[in-house]
Amino acid sequence: MSFFLHRYEIILRKTDFFYKTINFFRYIAYNSKAKLKFIFMSSRTTKNTSLRIALIFLIVGLLWIFFSDLVSNSLFEDTTSIVNFQMMKGAFFVLSTALLIYFLVNRELRRKNHLIEFLNKSEHWYNLMVSNIPNVDIYLFDPDGRLILSQGSVLPSMGVNLDEVTGKFIEESSLTERTKNHIKPLINSVLSGVKVEDVYDYEDKYFQISGLGLQNEKKVIFAGLIVVTDVTDLYNSIDELKLKRQEFQNLYKEYYHQNSLLIQQNIDLQELNEQLKKARESAEESDRLKTSFLTNMSHEIRTPLNGIIGFSQIIASDQLDKEEIFEYSRIISQSGQKLLTIIDDVLLMAQLESGQYDFKLKSVCVERVWTEIQHVATEFFSRKEYRRRLLVNFDKTLFHYEVKLDKDAIMRVLVRLLDNAVKFSNDDTPIRLGLLRSEDNALDIYVEDEGIGIPKDQIPEMFKRFTQLHADDLTPLAGNGLGLSIVKEIVDLINAEIFVNSTPGTGTRFLIRIPVNYMNLPKATIDMKDMSNLPKARKILIVEDVRDNFVLIRAYLKNYLVDLHHVVTATDAKNFIEKNPDIDLIMMDIRLPDGNGIELTKKLRKNQILCPIIAQTAYADSHDKHLCLEAGCNDYLAKPIHKANFIDTLKHYLELEPITA
Repeated sequence: MSFFLHRYEIILRKTDFFYKTINFFRYIAYNSKAKLKFIFMSSRTTKNTSLRIALIFLIVGLLWIFFSDLVSNSLFEDTTSIVNFQMMKGAFFVLSTALLIYFLVNRELRRKNHLIEFLNKSEHWYNLMVSNIPNVDIYLFDPDGRLILSQGSVLPSMGVNLDEVTGKFIEESSLTERTKNHIKPLINSVLSGVKVEDVYDYEDKYFQISGLGLQNEKKVIFAGLIVVTDVTDLYNSIDELKLKRQEFQNLYKEYYHQNSLLIQQNIDLQELNEQLKKARESAEESDRLKTSFLTNMSHEIRTPLNGIIGFSQIIASDQLDKEEIFEYSRIISQSGQKLLTIIDDVLLMAQLESGQYDFKLKSVCVERVWTEIQHVATEFFSRKEYRRRLLVNFDKTLFHYEVKLDKDAIMRVLVRLLDNAVKFSNDDTPIRLGLLRSEDNALDIYVEDEGIGIPKDQIPEMFKRFTQLHADDLTPLAGNGLGLSIVKEIVDLINAEIFVNSTPGTGTRFLIRIPVNYMNLPKATIDMKDMSNLPKARKILIVEDVRDNFVLIRAYLKNYLVDLHHVVTATDAKNFIEKNPDIDLIMMDIRLPDGNGIELTKKLRKNQILCPIIAQTAYADSHDKHLCLEAGCNDYLAKPIHKANFIDTLKHYLELEPITA
């Protein structure tokens, strides 16, 4: 009996181990805690069956012994019968026990065989499933780190025979030292309970390694599981995606750059369109103004020409008395003056527009500036058509100062402001002219009239070229549309300011504010000369190649005590001056048949000829004037030369004595 029990127990133990092993494989296949639980539940079921069989055997044995003793005591009295009965009882007990054990064990073995068959099939399907999962390997290690289960092709691809390495440590394999050094720490981490995730590259391939420790119900790690996945294609795809992403980013940057360029080009195009629109509007406005200007200029030019040509013909063809000749000559002179003003405006505007007008600062006495302002105003109003009352205002505290400014530029501005004041005021109203010192120590020059005034909406427009003011009936008022635009450009170029204060029907005040530095006037001015010891008859040399111009100068000076000498060429002038060192003044023409008046002046100054030299020329450009003054000329007169201006200039350098009757 004990033999059978012993063999039964051995069978049960082997069945239980095998059962556990199969269920362990099932756990590996499904990687589920529920399957791990099933293993231990199955183990407990086998133990209960053994206890049940032992209990049944114990109960049957006790009952048999008890009842057999009762029967033998009651049925048999002799010893032989009792012994035989006991032998029969033992044989029956052994036979029944054997049958019972056979029935129970056979039943349990059949159930176990079915289970083993099912597990074998499950293992087959598991092996089939694992072997057919692409690029996935499974490796199981015992707690010491030996490989006890392997399924896959990664290690074989590295030259490792799985049969030879099973049951051995990883360092005993034929893997490379680099691979061993990489995998060994991962196995140790898994067996210590650390979940690992890693990527290993081997010969242009990439393997993802995942591992964890397998625990029983007591939380004790009994094995380490490592799953290796070939992710080479994935990494290659990632690299391709990175490359594509980089290409996309480059394309996006290029697109963004091109889009930015397009946006900027669109902005530039819009700005260009706006500029073109403004330029077109400006061109259209300029064309309209120029057309209006040319139409008006034609009228402005033809009007004085009509007087010049008409009265010249009358004087030349008809028999006229002295008064008529005088009157017609005056008209011709006035018409010529008007025509000269128009031409001067056009030429000056052209110089300003091209940037050829040259402004030069020069130290000058403030009293001298005021004297010339009065002279310009007096000469302007000396013409019969401009007979007006002139009221002047000068700050006498400025007599002792000199300032640096462009006197000629100021005179040009003054003439045009006076002309504007006369045009837009009545003959019976005065014109006010002043030179004062402003609160911020600037030099203020103002021209004020009591005329029709300027509407506020027309004040910004009146400084534009070719623009004319309009009366209430929209009829353009007198003028060529250049005067105030010239004033504004000159004022801007000399860094001055212009202010306009006007009330329609009351009058207009133009004020020019010139920033200056006041300097004390020296005791003796450089350009003035003590003439007290000069003879009464002033010896003047006229260097002029056109005789009519000499005749004109002689006519201007016929009422003064002068000794005039006329030469035509530079050579004659040089010879005359060498023979007459006592000459008082030289009127120097710039353009001569055999040379240049500027070069002649330089030679005279080099030869210590110190008498005043006044340049006279038909070239009215400010640059030419600057060249004359740099060459050594004391002053400059532009043709046509007005008598009053000519006489005042000579008086500045000479003490001209009038011829007394």
